[in-house]
Amino acid sequence: MLNRGIELFNQEKYDDAEEVFRKIILDRYVEKDYRTALYYMGFVLCYKEAFDEAKDVYEELLDIAKVEHDMENSAIMYHQLSMVERLSGHYDKAIDYLMIEKNTRKCYLKEDYVGFSSNYYELGLLHLKKKDLDKAKSYIDLAMMNGIISEDPSSIGSCYKGLGDIEIVEGNTTKAKEWYEDSKRYLENAHDDFGVKEIQSMIDKL
Repeated sequence: MLNRGIELFNQEKYDDAEEVFRKIILDRYVEKDYRTALYYMGFVLCYKEAFDEAKDVYEELLDIAKVEHDMENSAIMYHQLSMVERLSGHYDKAIDYLMIEKNTRKCYLKEDYVGFSSNYYELGLLHLKKKDLDKAKSYIDLAMMNGIISEDPSSIGSCYKGLGDIEIVEGNTTKAKEWYEDSKRYLENAHDDFGVKEIQSMIDKL
């Protein structure tokens, strides 16, 4: 059942996916499936702009991680809570969660370069939304450095997108397109069909 819910989610059939995930959550028959269903439910709720409920979902998963002293999932849930705050327009709160995530990683997950890349990337995007271009560039550079160390094409592709986003704000559409093309190339290597589709749409609008 869980796989069916994830399949529906990936097909962007969010109402159908939500129905499956809610059944798994209600039954709570298999603990691992329960947690995974909660995780995906958070995304579904964000797509539906039910941000308060999404926050409740990720706070529950954070509480579980804390009880189990699971620092990796604690860091992930801080990241997810930041996503909820960003999508709801609360950029300062989103940054606060990312800083907690960053400190958690520095203490317990020092070699998780993909995790650091994702954290710095999100910090860059948030500072870009706040029109602080210097901080945005600094964090995207840190994200790229960690992405390169990890050799993770998805991370590197995201960073190139971030560089393109900065160029758009600065009015440099030609350079932005170059970065977006680089992003697309890496995302294709990562087999990230959704990411490729998104970046191609951005290129087409330039």
